[in-house]
This record gives sequence, C-alpha cells and structure tokens, in this order.
Amino acid sequence: MHVFWEVSIRRRNFKDGGTIAGVGNSHRSGSCADHCKQLPRRRARDSELTSRLSARRLSSCICQQLACDELTVAIILDSLGLPEQIADEVSRLSATYEFEKLSDKGQNGYLFMAFNTVLHRRVAIKFYFWADGVREHIEPQSLASVKSPNVIEVLDASLVGDEWAMFVTPFCENGDVDRFREKYRFGLREGIRFVSSLLDGVACLHQRGFVHRDLKPENLLVASDRTRLIADFGSVRLIPDGQTDVPGSGHAVLYRPPESFLTARYDRRGDLYQCGMVLFQILGGRLPYSYHEYLTPKERIEYLNLDDDFERSRLIDSAIAKKAAAGTLLDFKSLPAFVPLQVKTVLKRAVSVNPDKRFQNACDFMNKLNSLTNKIVDWRYENGLPVAFGKDSKFRVRSVDSAFIAEQDKGKGWRRIPGVPNGTIAKMIREVDARCA
Repeated sequence: MHVFWEVSIRRRNFKDGGTIAGVGNSHRSGSCADHCKQLPRRRARDSELTSRLSARRLSSCICQQLACDELTVAIILDSLGLPEQIADEVSRLSATYEFEKLSDKGQNGYLFMAFNTVLHRRVAIKFYFWADGVREHIEPQSLASVKSPNVIEVLDASLVGDEWAMFVTPFCENGDVDRFREKYRFGLREGIRFVSSLLDGVACLHQRGFVHRDLKPENLLVASDRTRLIADFGSVRLIPDGQTDVPGSGHAVLYRPPESFLTARYDRRGDLYQCGMVLFQILGGRLPYSYHEYLTPKERIEYLNLDDDFERSRLIDSAIAKKAAAGTLLDFKSLPAFVPLQVKTVLKRAVSVNPDKRFQNACDFMNKLNSLTNKIVDWRYENGLPVAFGKDSKFRVRSVDSAFIAEQDKGKGWRRIPGVPNGTIAKMIREVDARCA
C-alpha cells in the first residue's frame, strides 16, 4: 500500500499574535478559554512532533511518497500524535486512500486531504470528536442523507470507536471563503447571491430539523464552479421533537449569537445571525481576527497584567460577548461606500441583538436578499477599484489628491464624467448610482 504524507505544523504565539499554539485564531474557531484547557496536551503533542520529525520536514512541509508495509504505516501514524482510534481508522483506510496531507484547518478535529485510488478523486476526510454524553451528536448517517446543492456532499460517514465520527467529502480546490477572499473580492450583487445560496443550504438543514451552529467563512467552501458549500459538521445538532432549541456551541465565539452567551441555548435564528455576519464580511465589512481589537484600553492593561493563558482567554471571550450583546461587534461604517441603505437595513435586521427582530426563517431572509438583487447597482471590483456596470457603459470612482472623481468607460477607455466636479466618495457613488439606475 502507499501512503503519501505532507505534514504541516503551525506554532503560534498567543501573547504576540492573538492565537493559541497549534489551534489558529481561537476566537473565530472556538472559545479562547476552551482552547486554553487543551494547551498542555497540545503543547506536549507539538513538542513530541518536533522531536520526531526532521527540521527540514517541519520547515518546508516536504511531501514524501512511501511504499509502506504495515509496520512503517504504524510508525508514521504514531509520529503524527493521532488518537489511537483515529490512527487505526487511517491505517484501515490506507488500503483505499493515499493520504496526502494532515491539514491545520482541522480546528475541532483532524482533517486529512487524500486521494481515493478506486474512484480516482481527491477527497477530504475529517474526524470530529463525537463522544456520547459530551456533545450529544446525531448519527453521521443522518447528515449524509442531506441533499442540497449548497451543502457539501457526504461521500461516506461512520462512527470511529466511542469518541469520534468520520466524514468523507469532495475536495474543494478553492478552499474556504476566507482563503478565497485573499485573492478575490466579491462585488455587491455577487456577495448577496453568495449568501442567498448559503441560506438555501441552511433552509435545507433546518427543514430536516438540524441547526449548524458554526457558520463562518472558514466553514464555507468554494467549489471549482464557485458553488458555495456548507461544510464542517462538528457542531451540527438535531432539534428534538417538540423543542425549538439545543445547547449552545462552544465553537466560534466571534460568531456566537448574543442570546447564546446569556442562555447557553441555540435555535434556528442563531444560524441566520451567523449568515448575517458572513454577509457583512463578504460585502467588505471589517471583522478583525486579532483578539486585541476587541479589548478596551483598560482591558488591554488588565490583559497584560494576567499571567495565566486561561484567564487571558476568559477576558477576551468576555470582551467579545459584551460587544455582541451591545450590538457593537460590527462596524457598519467599514462597509464599502457603494453598499446601499436598503442592503444595510437587511443586514442590520439579520444581526439584531434581539432574535425576535431578526428574520425568523432562512427562506424569508433569502427571499428578501433575492428581491434586492435587481434593484441595486451592479458594483464589482476591477484591478482593485470598485466599478459599476450600467447598460451601455461602466463607471468607477477613484481618489485623486485629497478628493474623489467619477469616470466612465463606453468602450474606448476611462474618461471623467462631464459636469461632475471632485467630491467625497459618497457623493461620487450617488452620481454613479443615478446613471446606472
């Protein structure tokens, strides 16, 4: 059999970079305090990995393809520091899959990239912690039965021992939305369509009685045809018959609905709140992934005076919770100037602190967004500049010296719009919108 490994270890400094060693940006992938409870185990595992794997492999993430017997596979699996049940399952799966990479995206489990040698397709294999009595998970097969063009297909699913569940899904080359946004900026209509398709997938989950509880850019994938796919099922719950909510999730403190901080409960409207957060980011709103952005000057001093990582993390979680409860987590002024009032109104309703004032179901939210699509100007990005597409020409706004100008291109290059003097960016946007109406 063949096993093809790429090992990538990230070692982060929480004090300097706002993240905890080995777990990435904790406030967007989970509670900082929850992650700190795992620090000793994670640090011990990282130390063991460092001692067992060569410095060259750690620094350059070298891929090696090995013709392995069972003993060699066992040694490789042991060097990765995997739980015994997962190591046994990976060893069993290696008869069908070439395991290419242990990804650092597996924030609440272990994520492998692999190649199915029978079907000749790349897949992602993720193991989630699924212990009975701890997280009260649904059966993996129940999720596998969900069929939606906007929910990633589950190719295989099973329980692994008493503590883990495994899901095999298609591999998406474009990665998650955070990664996609590093090289591509969504236009206004496109961003709205993106979240509308997300809501279509959410509606499908809700119709089956599920709530996702962890909708964020990192858990949304972009397929090769740019189809938007809901992924990561580690927090999905089935709402019991006769009930309307489930226990709150310990993941994604930054995206946690305000009411969940108070009640430790979560219902369908929590998913819609998270969709609103995603829409804010997709449209260009600023939501920092660095913890210190959410601390007041007084809290920053308090943070520096704390010696314990767990207490520091509790302080960060508390600061985010207070901003979420006050409705000040999102700075709507950070949205691009071309985002119109009617879109901001829908967005503010979606992320209302009061769940009763939000959209009450995914279809209502989706229909409202769809109704806006043809009523708003088609702003997109070209060469880093916002460009509005009209019927016969396109327009853009750019800065010149200390002011802004509006330009038009009718197919022969950009020219200033006659009779429109320099002005503020808001004034130039209004001039362009009027010509595109």
